[in-house]
Amino acid sequence: MAECYNPYSTFKETATISYFIAHDNVGKGIGEQCLKRLETDAIQWGIKHIIAEISSENQQSLRFHAKHGFKTCGALKKRNIQHYGFNV
Repeated sequence: MAECYNPYSTFKETATISYFIAHDNVGKGIGEQCLKRLETDAIQWGIKHIIAEISSENQQSLRFHAKHGFKTCGALKKRNIQHYGFNV
């Protein structure tokens, strides 16, 4: 799922993404397929920046997104969420 990051025009080229892979399906390439589809859709929608909100406790997801070019661009303390940014 991709959605508008913020309704202000400054962020019109930015979207957040969310997707969850069942633990039994991790490591089967499903995450890569999902991310590729989200990136393809984002390009079609004119999105240039993607933000993934990931729990800081989900180290596997953090590594996966880092491997695919995402960089830490912020963290919400006390909520265990990190923002990872990626330019399409």
